[in-house]
Amino acid sequence: DWLSRRDRFMKQAQATVVEIYAKMRPDAAAGQLGQLRAETAAAILMSLDPRQASVILNEMEMKTAAALTGIMVSAAREKDPT
Repeated sequence: DWLSRRDRFMKQAQATVVEIYAKMRPDAAAGQLGQLRAETAAAILMSLDPRQASVILNEMEMKTAAALTGIMVSAAREKDPT
């Protein structure tokens, strides 16, 4: 019972976080995502509409955007890249 309640909460929380970033100005979202763990930022970007994600990535430093893009590409692979 606890695990199912926790899973429901986590899904709702994730959806809420994604919605928050979707409604932010791209420059503000880029600045905040740039301060998160790279895996967390990439997960949020992957959950956004591709157009929104691309505008946010465009506002980031090139090195940060490239690193996050690399994580997203790896996560999108159907087979384990190792």
